Amino acid sequence: MMSKKINCFHLKLLKSFKERSERMSEYKIIKLSNKQELKDEAAKWFHSKWRVPLEAYQESIEDSLKPEAAIPSWYVCLDNHNIIGGLGVIENDFHNRKDLTPNVCA
Repeated sequence: MMSKKINCFHLKLLKSFKERSERMSEYKIIKLSNKQELKDEAAKWFHSKWRVPLEAYQESIEDSLKPEAAIPSWYVCLDNHNIIGGLGVIENDFHNRKDLTPNVCA
């Protein structure tokens, strides 16, 4: 049941990103599992914005690359080849409410 909810959530999120990217044709929304060569650059970008340890991003992004992984899932927005934004769908974003999952983090 949880898997269906997650997949539905992902589809809504991707649809929203796609609609926005169509309006902003110069920007591209990329799911990191579809462009794995960006994983190190993305981890560094997230770390530079939020100061969460680089290793935490690297580990979570690496986990998202596994074929069976519904969560975590990581996305970046590219302007040409530069990361200008990003988000993650993660299990918990630093709170104690385990019933509130998944979380979108920036």
